[in-house]
Amino acid sequence: MDSSDRAHASRQHPGSRAHDPKEGAKDENGSGRNRPGGGRLRGRKKRLLMGFTVCVLLLAGGAALMLKKSKEPKRVVPEVTAIRVGMPEPMMVPFEAFIIPFHREGLFTVITLKISLCTWRAEVKNTLRAKKALVRASIYDLLAREFAHSLGVPPLDAVKTLILKGANAALPQGGVEEVFVTEFLPI
Repeated sequence: MDSSDRAHASRQHPGSRAHDPKEGAKDENGSGRNRPGGGRLRGRKKRLLMGFTVCVLLLAGGAALMLKKSKEPKRVVPEVTAIRVGMPEPMMVPFEAFIIPFHREGLFTVITLKISLCTWRAEVKNTLRAKKALVRASIYDLLAREFAHSLGVPPLDAVKTLILKGANAALPQGGVEEVFVTEFLPI
């Protein structure tokens, strides 16, 4: 059967499907669905190609993210170890509040004062605790004498010096190194 016979047969039977190699297995609509698996094969290839493209893009994005993280400078935190020097901890002895009156008429009539005495030696701390009432009386007397002669509120440094002097005078060997004032309130 040659091509003229096929053309003639297709004209006689419009519903018949004659195979023409020039048409590439397309039906009357030109969709290519007559070929066994023709339409599905083409769709399957597209899906495989798209899936492959998505995988490649995901891998490239992941690799770019890894490279970006590796290029950032790493923060190196040096390890610091505390070395304890042979110096002992300071020992604090707190005192109850001192209320020291002014003997003059004026804006302020009393000063409220809370202190802690600091020493570095354990024997001085034990002596301070044992003679706390005597040390307190010595500090109070010295502050009351000085405040009686002052015209206004004395500066905090002068008060700390007076407290240190009174505390060391009450102890036989001294030993109070520092005074911490936790409250200084003129009323």
